[in-house]
Amino acid sequence: NGLDAPGQLDAPAVNNGTANYIGKFFNNVDLINSSLYDVGGLVGLNTTTPLDIFHSRFTNAGGTQTGIAVQNLSSAAGAYSGMLFYDHTGALRQFQGYNNSTGEYRINNIAPSPSINFMTGSTSRFFINSAGNIGINQASPSYRLDVQHGGATGLRVQSTSTFSVIDIDAANGDAALRFAANGVNQWNIRNRPADNYLEIFELGGGGSRMVIQDGTGNVNIGQASLSN
Repeated sequence: NGLDAPGQLDAPAVNNGTANYIGKFFNNVDLINSSLYDVGGLVGLNTTTPLDIFHSRFTNAGGTQTGIAVQNLSSAAGAYSGMLFYDHTGALRQFQGYNNSTGEYRINNIAPSPSINFMTGSTSRFFINSAGNIGINQASPSYRLDVQHGGATGLRVQSTSTFSVIDIDAANGDAALRFAANGVNQWNIRNRPADNYLEIFELGGGGSRMVIQDGTGNVNIGQASLSN
């Protein structure tokens, strides 16, 4: 009658499954279909049409599931939960992971000429090259921070409480703001390293245009030095 007991179906027959499904044991003897499906080397979890080597399909409206979970049970200082990426030769090239001890999330590209590129669509938005230069909307940064934009303002620093400060601190040399027009340097406003005077300096042979003396506030226009 198809029932072992009222309301209970017979256990399926051994190897009673569907082609391409990976079997799971219904009991310690019998196999039935699992949630995994293998077609042409592509494996789907809860899908028979996997779109990649492994495709996990699910429905979760509350954001409590993501499709893949990785957990490292160690609490040691060097314990990470993450992913490793290897190149075509089998060499380890990149790591992403979360440190269970420090709470750090790390992205580490260890390829011979490493870079990290954050994109939206096909446009680079945040790029780090192998020299450590960072480009914002700039995939070939030439400076430690290279910002490219098409608007009037490229940088905004806003405080919601008290002061809003940008520090320019030179260990050995000028601490300066440099102004350019179409890539040609025109002016410097700098803390002159020889005497810590504030100087407005015209580049390209113009020289010192205004100096404010450290300690006195005396101003000299058109000369590099102050007589008193």
